[in-house]
Amino acid sequence: MIIRKYRSGDEVYIKLIYRACFSGPPWNQKVAEKEAETRWQDHFSKAGFIYFVAQEDQQVVGASWFDTISYEALAQERGRELVNFAESVDPKLPLVWIRETIVDPAFQGKRIASQLKERIMEEVKNHFAPVILLTRMRDDNLKIVRANEKLGFKRTGIKAPSKATPGLLHEYWYLVLENR
Repeated sequence: MIIRKYRSGDEVYIKLIYRACFSGPPWNQKVAEKEAETRWQDHFSKAGFIYFVAQEDQQVVGASWFDTISYEALAQERGRELVNFAESVDPKLPLVWIRETIVDPAFQGKRIASQLKERIMEEVKNHFAPVILLTRMRDDNLKIVRANEKLGFKRTGIKAPSKATPGLLHEYWYLVLENR
C-alpha cells in the first residue's frame, strides 16, 4: 500500500469509489454520476486543495483531501458557531478542512482511512502548522469515530443536520497540529 499525492486521471477512480462509499452504510445515498462530479468540482476548486490517494497494486483504493479555509469562508460555509469555537481554541491559528476520506468498500477495515489521514496530518505539519484541523463525522460511523479519536481528534460539541439524510446529525471535530 502506498499513499501518494493526486495525479491527473485519479479523479475517475475517486468518483467511482465516492459513489460506492456513499451508496452503502451508513449513508445509503444513491449518488448519481453527475452529483459525484459536482461534489468533486466543488472540492477541487477550493483554495489550497491538496489530495492524496491510497494505491495498492496500481489500483486506487481510497482518497482523502483537504483545503485551507479562512475564518470568513468557514462562517459562510459552516456557520458562525464553528468559527466561534475555532477562535476560542486560538484565533491566530489558520484553519485546514479535511473534506473527505473515502475507501473502496472492498478495501475497508485495513486502516487505509487512518493511513490517509496520517499522511494529511504529516503534510499539514510540514507546510501549514501550527493549525486547527477541522472535519465532520457521523456518530453512527463508529469505525471512523474511533480511528479519528486514536489520531487525536476531539469533538467540538457542535452538530449540524445532514443535507442528504433528514433527522441525521454530523458533528464537527478538531485537532490542533503544532510545528514539528
